Amino acid sequence: MKIYAITSALLGLTLTACATTGPSILSANDAGITIKVRADQVDKAEAEAETYCESKGRTAVLDRVTPAGKDANVSFYCR
Repeated sequence: MKIYAITSALLGLTLTACATTGPSILSANDAGITIKVRADQVDKAEAEAETYCESKGRTAVLDRVTPAGKDANVSFYCR
């Protein structure tokens, strides 16, 4: 029974981790960054872009938001 309980707990953690994915960088270079997020979490893409552009001594400026089903591809310039 202990093995079953441990296996069930680990499986639950694995499924939870898969369901809670955060921003995913699709592309990044000196000019800017494009990030994929859930459509209702565009603010997380903005925070990720600000961190990225600041690491290059620049400021993130929103270029566009492209819907992709339940997700959105959010592009920023680094200026």
